[in-house]
Amino acid sequence: MAIISKEEVKKILQITDESKDEAIDLLILAVQDFVKAYCNNSFLNSEGAESFPEGLKLPVAKMIGIDLNKKILSGTQAESLGDHSISFVGDYPVSILKALNLYRKVKFV
Repeated sequence: MAIISKEEVKKILQITDESKDEAIDLLILAVQDFVKAYCNNSFLNSEGAESFPEGLKLPVAKMIGIDLNKKILSGTQAESLGDHSISFVGDYPVSILKALNLYRKVKFV
């Protein structure tokens, strides 16, 4: 079971058309893998099946929204307008990572 459905992502991000459906499908899987790795949590229930908390849906949708709007997806890594320059990086805002921290598990090495 996916961490969030495409329909839920579209509702949260207020996307009404189908132009980004394919990208959303791919990003759900990518962000899900990122969340599992970042949280060091496989999110398995007592039966061994994946079960994600409802509290992850909003930060995951925000992450997908960020990824959908990154110019890096279209191949652009930086843009200049006169003296103003913007670089696009693959990091998520601290506020989203703080929300994910609630689900992190300690890893002992």
